[in-house]
Amino acid sequence: MSIDDALRAPTIEAAYSRRQEHRIRAIAPGKIANFTVLDDDPYAVEPIKLKDIGVWRAVLEGALRPVGRVENGRI
Repeated sequence: MSIDDALRAPTIEAAYSRRQEHRIRAIAPGKIANFTVLDDDPYAVEPIKLKDIGVWRAVLEGALRPVGRVENGRI
């Protein structure tokens, strides 16, 4: 699986599978802002280490949300 596919699976493709792509598929005017800010650049790490990238912050429906227990800036 490519890095692009790995990033699309829980985001754009998930919105499509839920038939919500018209509301949540992208960050754009009139759409719900759901996104995460990752600790590292997924394109700068080895593909096998993608699973180890932590979530720095999350935005759900336009509001900053907690991401869980944080240790050293990672969950």
